[in-house]
Amino acid sequence: GYRVRSHCELRLPQPVTTGGQPDLTIVRRQVRVLPPVTSDRWKSLYVSPFRMHGRPRVTLRSFGRRLLLEVVGVGLFVIGDRSIHFYSDIEGGEYLAEKVILGTVLTVWLEQRGHIVLHAASVIDDTGGAIAFCGDSGAGKSTTARSFTARGYKLVTDDLLVIGADESGYSCRPGVPYISLTPVTHDWFSKQLDLSLLDGLDDAPKRYSKAERIEDSQQPPLKSIFILNRNSEVERCAYERLRPAAALIEMLKFGFAAVLMQNVDPGGRLRRYGDLVSTVPVYRLDVPDDMDRIDELERVVRTNARCG
Repeated sequence: GYRVRSHCELRLPQPVTTGGQPDLTIVRRQVRVLPPVTSDRWKSLYVSPFRMHGRPRVTLRSFGRRLLLEVVGVGLFVIGDRSIHFYSDIEGGEYLAEKVILGTVLTVWLEQRGHIVLHAASVIDDTGGAIAFCGDSGAGKSTTARSFTARGYKLVTDDLLVIGADESGYSCRPGVPYISLTPVTHDWFSKQLDLSLLDGLDDAPKRYSKAERIEDSQQPPLKSIFILNRNSEVERCAYERLRPAAALIEMLKFGFAAVLMQNVDPGGRLRRYGDLVSTVPVYRLDVPDDMDRIDELERVVRTNARCG
């Protein structure tokens, strides 16, 4: 998955292929004291305005091609060309550390290599094209993906969507083989589906259920991107196609770890995202805040927006 061969030890199923020489090695080191960061060697790229234990919650620095990400309460991540070294002085907390590794840290590594990484879920439709769902937290990205997989669509990924480009256009990399839902949403689907939960994640605030995902070798073309806007005042699903300028603003907003990444090769990111929205249609989709309207949402995506 993500077309990356990796060697690491995580409890969460890894969205990576194995075998052969790894493209990326993730090494975790438990230490008593975090290694010092020499400020005059590392250029500051991002400092979180939020503080924890008297320090910025998140900081990102660069030194040559290496990046150093510090997340207070989790640890230090030194991100290189072929390796990520993770230093932690905290006992336990594996779930949070793994979420950071498979989210923010992997995003930084992939974006450095010219990929576009969106905070999105994606499924493949019956024409072989990928449909992506972006949106704010709670907009229903994973819920929509689970609804589609319940109707026979295969999952491309949940939460983090990696997009690559070549002469033929934009394509999606297969990601995690599970969908994460809030306990309430998971229970709603469980009344209709036999969902199989992942083991060993009792400390997780969400429910991780297995989903039929596309094969590692598949790279479906990206057909459409939908920005979900869940609104209790909306009675029916309604959509509009965004012009490229408006779509670019939205895509930069919904890039994974967008605020953190804004100073990492900003010119290159702007070109990549601009080329994406000039090629792939982006829709804003207003959705009623009602789980019983999922069928209507699917019809809008499949027919009204001509994705089916």
